[in-house]
Amino acid sequence: MALRDHLGNGKTEAAMQLLKATIRAQAASEVHAMISLDAAWVHLEQGETGEAATLVAPLQTWLHQSQPGLMVASRLCHAREDFAGAASTHRECLRRFSESTTAFHRQLLGVYELAEQAHRSQDIARLDEPLSVHWGIAVDVLDDVPQDLGGQGARVVV
Repeated sequence: MALRDHLGNGKTEAAMQLLKATIRAQAASEVHAMISLDAAWVHLEQGETGEAATLVAPLQTWLHQSQPGLMVASRLCHAREDFAGAASTHRECLRRFSESTTAFHRQLLGVYELAEQAHRSQDIARLDEPLSVHWGIAVDVLDDVPQDLGGQGARVVV
């Protein structure tokens, strides 16, 4: 609901208040991480790099093991003018999550590569859906998930 207010209705302030209240109310979990990553992206869209960095500081594992996390990490690099880091991190995101790559993801790589070449920040289109819509588990992470749970790891013997 909060992201719909931001994405569709331009009610960013109200959306952020609801997202932050939800984050405070959630225990550390996948839901907490996904909401935090979406909120961090909105902060980055608003030019609020410090707020985004603070929000994702406790989510370092998510920043490196999930598609939304890598997207936020890339965007954070771009906001900090680490253009090579943004392009590199986003390339890794596309490589690891190729099965859920969209046109937006590919366009974003072009923006980061242009920033890297030009040595200056580029405009990034606003996100039009939550980061987690196309989220999947990275193939290399599936090696640790038991086959009984849809992964590629060892079978669980009960």
